[in-house]
Amino acid sequence: MEELEERYLQEVDPDRREELLEALVAEQGETEMNQLRRQLFDARFAGRQQDGTRPDRFIRALTRLSFYRGRTPGRFFGRRSAERDFAAAAADLMADFDGGGSPAQTAALREELYNAVLRYRVISEEDPRYGSLAGLVMARGEAKRKRIREDLEEICIRIPERYGHGGEMIFIMLKEETQKVIQED
Repeated sequence: MEELEERYLQEVDPDRREELLEALVAEQGETEMNQLRRQLFDARFAGRQQDGTRPDRFIRALTRLSFYRGRTPGRFFGRRSAERDFAAAAADLMADFDGGGSPAQTAALREELYNAVLRYRVISEEDPRYGSLAGLVMARGEAKRKRIREDLEEICIRIPERYGHGGEMIFIMLKEETQKVIQED
């Protein structure tokens, strides 16, 4: 049972992850945790794009935050647009899901945040252009992995803190789950 839960947590392909969730439900039944996992999964991967892929709200949130890399509040982007972007990112990260605050809700949301950061890392590792300098100098091996770790720290930890959102529960959980992914790398 724990092995199946671990595989579900580590799987980054949405279709395979959904199959693992179905296997969890078949094995464990409709437990509270499995119901919460299903709610989060369905909300995170709602619909399909024309090419058959599933849009990922959590990756969209991380991408939105990445636009603030290397910027400081009030510089280039206005404060109001930054606040709108952070509110949209928090909504994409399902900040309101933890509103009731049951331990199971928090645990399910943490699993989903962990998986999103892990998925971002894997997608970045598989992208041959990630970390390249104008498409000429390609980062490879450990240099690329180091760059991805640094980007994750910047996007998921430092940017929310720099813009005054580091104390919000959703960004605290994102920070903690990002640290786990980075430590495991």
